[in-house]
Amino acid sequence: MDNLEQSARQLKWFSVGKWNLLSLDKSKYGDRNSSDLANWAKSLFEAEGIVTEHHSVHLLTFANVLGLGFSPLSLWLLRNEAGRSTAIIYEVHNTFGDQHSYVASAGANATRQTVDKTLHVSPFFDVSGQYRFTLQETDDDLDLLIENIKDGERLHTASLSLTRKPATSTAILKNTLTAPFSGLSVILSIHWQALRLWMRGAKYHRRPAKPDTAYSLTQASSTLGKAG
Repeated sequence: MDNLEQSARQLKWFSVGKWNLLSLDKSKYGDRNSSDLANWAKSLFEAEGIVTEHHSVHLLTFANVLGLGFSPLSLWLLRNEAGRSTAIIYEVHNTFGDQHSYVASAGANATRQTVDKTLHVSPFFDVSGQYRFTLQETDDDLDLLIENIKDGERLHTASLSLTRKPATSTAILKNTLTAPFSGLSVILSIHWQALRLWMRGAKYHRRPAKPDTAYSLTQASSTLGKAG
């Protein structure tokens, strides 16, 4: 995040705060008021006693493509000088404009955390139970499994699998030409899945009040073996 503006100057098809083939709108993240999002993330980590000195902040998110985009989940990774993640913020957004962050310490290569579900995400699931995050990370790959657990039963799962690739203007142009509607497809997919649940008779839950706090602290349930 410290190099965000520099990247925008170096990459022809990437911009921060204005339209481009690929763009990032900083007002959608963090407290939605901070121009320095790296500092916002470090402040949140430090509030929970997590050391941030000599660490850098990296954001994994769904950026806007052709000005359109929605990121249901963004990961803020706090990395040490060796490039290893030492802490994570799971920033969750719903389609109603609400958001909540779950702050967690990270293991060396893979870790699992649990936290009480706080944010109303889907009208077909109430705000109860827990989230269980299982994150595995290597130098070039990241895999995340999110499980919604209630009374020992897994109600819902979501997964994310990422592979690092060089950020170049050519790569951005190619990805935009091959998937020009990828920014819009996320929100369309969410509503399509909601429609399928409604057609299957899923119970509708009214949107509750926003959480009283902006973030929650997770608890490590176990440390996993080295990611493969």
